[in-house]
Amino acid sequence: HPRMALNMLNQVPATDPLIAAVRLRRVALVDRLGRADEAMHELERMAQDYPDSPLPDEQRGDLLRLKQRFPDAVLAYDRAIGRISHQQAADWILFYDRGIAEERSHAWPKAEADFHHALELSPDQPFVLNYLGYSWADMGHHLSKARQMIERAAQQVGVVADGGGR
Repeated sequence: HPRMALNMLNQVPATDPLIAAVRLRRVALVDRLGRADEAMHELERMAQDYPDSPLPDEQRGDLLRLKQRFPDAVLAYDRAIGRISHQQAADWILFYDRGIAEERSHAWPKAEADFHHALELSPDQPFVLNYLGYSWADMGHHLSKARQMIERAAQQVGVVADGGGR
C-alpha cells in the first residue's frame, strides 16, 4: 500500500533525526506511484541538502537504471561515487550498479573496470562475480576465469542459502 505508507511518512517532522532516511523512502514511494519527475526533483534537493552523501545520487541512478535510462544512470552513479571521500567494502554496490548501466550503454571497457573495482572492494561478492563471469562467457572471453567466477558466486550463494555452510 504505497499511498498509505507515503501518507504515514509525510507525517514525520523535518526535525526527526531519521528524516534523511524517511525522505529517501518517500522518494521510492512517490516513484512507485508513477510520479517519477517529482521523485527526481526531491532527489536533487536531497543531493543539495546532503552534499557529502552519495545516497540521493545512488537512488537516482537506481531509479534511472530500472527505467532503462542507462546513460543517465551512469551520470547519477558518477555523482554518487564522486561524493565518497574514502571508499570502503560496502561501496562495491555503486561500482557494480554503474557497471551494469555502462554495460547496457554499450561501454564494456568502463563496465569491466567497474566490476573489477567492485571486486577489489569486496572480493567474494557473488553478484559481481556472477555478472562479470557470465558477461565474459557470453563474449567468449576468459572462459576459464569466467567459469571459476561463476562457480565461486554459486558457492557464496550456497553458503548464504544453507545458513553459513553447515
